[in-house]
Amino acid sequence: MKRLCSLVVIAGLLVSGIFSCAPAMVPTELDTFSDSYTVEEYVLSTGISYRTFSEETYDCENFALDLANQAVKDRKPIGSLLILEFEGDELLDTVHIQNFAIVGNRYVFIEPQTGEVSPYWEGWSVFLD
Repeated sequence: MKRLCSLVVIAGLLVSGIFSCAPAMVPTELDTFSDSYTVEEYVLSTGISYRTFSEETYDCENFALDLANQAVKDRKPIGSLLILEFEGDELLDTVHIQNFAIVGNRYVFIEPQTGEVSPYWEGWSVFLD
């Protein structure tokens, strides 16, 4: 049986160290999103989802980290989500990175390669406590 596991990493705090990107300063106050439509508008306005995918030079990692770093600069509450896949206790080679945004008291999930925004991740709806 396959299962997914995720590690949430907030942009500018851990993402930069893990992936050797230039560290970004996280603003103390972030602009908020009113709903998932404003998240999608923002994501598309960055132009990142219009970039060309290349397995060798610009893949999911680049899309997600570029969006997270741009969000830090723009004071937006967007981070990155590392998705690992397991079969039993064995970690598979399948790794994917996406983004998430905070809207009110919930997370919405972003596929930065397409700009698609969804309130669900693998069928789950996630709220902040």
